[in-house]
Amino acid sequence: MSNQKKKLTVPPTDLLFAFCVCAALALIALFARLAEAYTALGFWPAFGILLLLAAIGWLTARAVLARRETEKKEERAQEKTTIFELVRLFRRPALLCDPSGMILWSNDDLNGLFHTGSVCGFSLSEFLPEARQLLSRPDTDGIEMTVGEKTFLAGTYTVVSGGKVFILVLFDDITSLRSVEKAYRDGQPSVMYIRIDNLEEMQQYLHEDYRTVEAKTNAVIKEWASGMSGVLREYERNKYLLFISAADLENCIKNKFSVLDEIREIRVPETGASITASIGAARCSGTLAEREAAAAEAQKHALERGGDQAVVRTETSGTLYFGGVSQTAHKVTKVRARVFAGEVCSRISSSDNVLICAHRHIDFDAFGSAVGMARFVFFCGVKCNIIVDKSDPTVKLCRERLEGLPEYENVFIGEDEALELITSRTLMIITDVNNPKLFEAPRAVAAVGKKIVIDHHRKVLDFESDPDTETYIEVSASSASELVAEMIEQSLPTRTLLRPEAELLLAGIQLDTKRFTKATGPRTFGAALYLRNAGANPEETRALFDTDLAAMKAEAAFETGAAVYAKHPNVAIAVSDRADTLAAARVADKLLELRGVDASFTLVSAGDTIHISGRSNGKVNVQHILETLGGGGRFEEAGAQVRETDLEGAAVSLRDAIDAYFDELAEKRTGN
Repeated sequence: MSNQKKKLTVPPTDLLFAFCVCAALALIALFARLAEAYTALGFWPAFGILLLLAAIGWLTARAVLARRETEKKEERAQEKTTIFELVRLFRRPALLCDPSGMILWSNDDLNGLFHTGSVCGFSLSEFLPEARQLLSRPDTDGIEMTVGEKTFLAGTYTVVSGGKVFILVLFDDITSLRSVEKAYRDGQPSVMYIRIDNLEEMQQYLHEDYRTVEAKTNAVIKEWASGMSGVLREYERNKYLLFISAADLENCIKNKFSVLDEIREIRVPETGASITASIGAARCSGTLAEREAAAAEAQKHALERGGDQAVVRTETSGTLYFGGVSQTAHKVTKVRARVFAGEVCSRISSSDNVLICAHRHIDFDAFGSAVGMARFVFFCGVKCNIIVDKSDPTVKLCRERLEGLPEYENVFIGEDEALELITSRTLMIITDVNNPKLFEAPRAVAAVGKKIVIDHHRKVLDFESDPDTETYIEVSASSASELVAEMIEQSLPTRTLLRPEAELLLAGIQLDTKRFTKATGPRTFGAALYLRNAGANPEETRALFDTDLAAMKAEAAFETGAAVYAKHPNVAIAVSDRADTLAAARVADKLLELRGVDASFTLVSAGDTIHISGRSNGKVNVQHILETLGGGGRFEEAGAQVRETDLEGAAVSLRDAIDAYFDELAEKRTGN
C-alpha cells in the first residue's frame, strides 16, 4: 500500500456553488449592516430577516423552474405521441423513420402492404430497394415504385419535433392511374410503311411466275396485318400503309419483326433469290401526321441501309433496327439519279462556294467521285475546293492525272484552309462516306449548314441528317463513282466530262468491283460504258493499281500471318504492324480465296488509329459486324477505324463483334 497521501479533489460545480453562497451571505451582511445604520433593528435581526427572504426567493424560483421543465417534457412527449398517432390515422400507407432509414412508426395500411406485421425497428431498405434514393430526396414530388402488384408514388416530408428530425413517407396508390395510362398508350394508332424491295426488279427474270410470287408476298403481309387487327392499304403496287395499335407495334419489336423472315422465305423459282421487304415505323408521341412522317423517314432509312430490314423511330430508345441479313438487289432504273442531279445543280447554283469532302485514307472511289462532283460545280460556275490530305500517296498519284488542267490548279486544300473559306452560303458535298467518324474534314463538315451526301455504303446507325442535308445513298450501286457518273450522264451535256476525270471515275468503279468481278449490276456496266465513251482508257487506269516490289513483299508477309478464327472457322483474320491500308484491303480480298472462308478481316496501324478492312463472299454481313466498332460499308465490303487502342486490343474487339454477330444468327435460327 502506498504511503503517499491521496489528494482530495472537489468538482468545479461545487466550488462555483460555494462561491455563490459566500457571495450571497456577504451581500446579505452588507444589507444588514445598512439596516442597522438606518433602522432600529440590530445587525443580527436584520441579517436573519434578509437571510430568510433570500431563502424563500431561492426556493420559489427553483420551484418555478422545475415546473416549467416538467411542462416542456410533457409537451415534447405529447407532440411526439401526436406525430405517431397522426401517422397511424393516415388513410394511406405511411411511416415515420429517422434520416438513416430506421422505421420508428407505421400505420396499419403500410403494415398490411408488406404482409409482415409491424415493420417498426426495421430498416426501410429491407422492404424498398429505392429507399436510399427516396431518403436522399426529401420534400420532393415522390418516386414511383412497385410493391407487389401495385404501383405507388412515394413522397417524403421532413418533420422536426422535440429538436429531432424525422422523415415522413406517404404512399399514394396510382395503380389504376397507370393502368388507364397504359391502356391509352397501347390503344394509340401507329403508322407503318411496308415496301417490297426487289419484286419489281425481279420482274425482268419472272414470266409466268411473277403473279404467283407477288400473290404469295401479298398474302404473307395481309395475314400478318390481320393477326394484329390492323388496317392495311396498298397505296402503290407492292407498297403498303398499315395502321396498328401501339401495343401491336411493341409485339412486333419483341418478336424482331418476324414477318421479314416469312417474306424472305418466298423465293423466285428461276433464280432462287429471296423476296425482301423494308419496313418503317414510329413509336413516338405527337399527332397522327407526325407519327406518319416519322414512319416514312424510318422506311427511307431502311432503304438507305440496303433494305430487308425494319427501322423503328422512338423517342426514348433511339432508332431500332431489325433484319438486314441479305444483300441488296440491284436497281435498273436511273430516274432517281436524274431527279437528284437536278436538285444538286439547283443547290450548287444558289451557293457562294462548294467544298467537297470524302473519307480519311482516301481511295480511288472517293477521289474519283469527288472529282466528278467538282466537274458538276465547275459546270454551274461556282467556286469549288476538294478537301484532302495532301501527304496521302493516293492523293499524290491521282493529282498527277489532273496536271495540266487549269480548273484543278488550286482546288485541293487541307481542312484548315477549308475552315477559312466557309460562309453562311457554303455547300458541303460528301462523297463515298456517311459515317461522321470517317470524314476527312469533320470540323469543316460540322461548320457547314448545307450538305449533300452521295454514297453507296449502308447508312450508319449514328448518322442523323438535318433538314438542310440532301442524301443520295444507293446501296445497290457498286461505288460512289458509279452514282456520280450516272448523275453527270443524266444532267450535263455530252463531252462535258474530261478524259482524266473519266479515268479517275472508272478507276473508282474498278476498285470497288474488283475489276468488274463482284457487286456489279446493269447500271455498273452502263456507267462504265459512259465513261469509256468520255475517253476513259482501261489500260491507263490499270496503271493506278500497280504496286512496287517492297509493297508486294509486305503483302506477302501480311498474308502469311493470317489465321482462321478457331470459334468460327469460316472467318480469317490477319494483323500487321507494318502494312498500310491499301495492303490491308488487298490482303482481305485474297483471304477470301481460301477454301471454306466466307469472311476475312485485316487490321493495320494507320497513324493514331487501327484500320480494319472486312470482306465477304456474300454469306456473312461484314458491314453489320464492323458497324458495332463504329465503322460501316456494305454487305460484302466494309471498314472501321478504331481509336484509343493497339492492334491487340482492336483484334479482341473485332473477335467480340464477330461472336455477337454469329450468336444473333444462331438465336434467330432457333427462334429464341
